[in-house]
Parts: sequence; C-alpha cells; structure tokens
Amino acid sequence: MRNKRKAINGASCLETVIFGKNLKELFENAAFEIYSLIAKPDSESKKKPIKITVTANNTEDLLMAYLKELMHYYLVRKILLCSVNVMSLTKNKVHAKLTGEELGRHHHIINDIKSVKYGAANGAVKIAKTRTGYKTQITFDVNIGASSMPL
Repeated sequence: MRNKRKAINGASCLETVIFGKNLKELFENAAFEIYSLIAKPDSESKKKPIKITVTANNTEDLLMAYLKELMHYYLVRKILLCSVNVMSLTKNKVHAKLTGEELGRHHHIINDIKSVKYGAANGAVKIAKTRTGYKTQITFDVNIGASSMPL
C-alpha cells in the first residue's frame, strides 16, 4: 500500500491519500488506512468474523458510508480491524467480510480517530481515475490528547 498521510489543522485532523489498482482495492486500502492510523492488531487476540453491507447513491457516497460503518466498529463496538475482503462492489453497494478483535489494554492507540470528516478541500469525497488505478483523499478528525494513549 502506498498511501500518503499528513497532519493538518494543528494535528486535529489527519489527511490521507488512498490508492488502489481498482475500486475494490481502493475500498480495502481505505479500510486498512483507518485502522493502521488507530492501532496495530495483536496477533494473540481472538478474532471475530464480521460481515457488512453498505448502500449509497453513488460510489463517492458509498465510500464515505463504508468508512463511517467501519468507524462504528471502532467507536461503538470497540473492534480493531485485522483484515478486510470486499466480496462485491457496485456503484451503490459494497459487501465486505472483515476480521476484527476487541480493543483492550494491550493495544496502544496511535491516533484516536473520532470521525471520517470529509474528502478534498471542498468537503466532498472524489474518487479519481489515474494511470495506474484510482485514488481518493480522506480527512479524519482526531481526538487531541488521546493519541498515543493505551485504552
């Protein structure tokens, strides 16, 4: 994965550019990007299978809805993503199989992400076709002071 990251707005936001050779890989890489920003999975933890299906009006809205669903698992269910496999993807529906583990004291939180904030500067997520595939830019809102703290 060759995603690019930078802190913006005094480090209260993290901005990342996500790449994929196709839309399926872009969605998978976006999921991994969120969770790689949060914490590293623990190879000793018990894994839980998770299936999600998300729908939206178009591919850009679908990506945001998908990322918000993934954030729900972190914020509400306290699950850290270990693996993701997008099983099917259309312009308005994604079905994915995930593997996650319960967050615990043994996890070290790198960035406590509060939300998927927006895409490019105008606030809308844009998925762009490139010579080698696709790319998108996403910004995450981060809890200041909570980063680098264990649970």
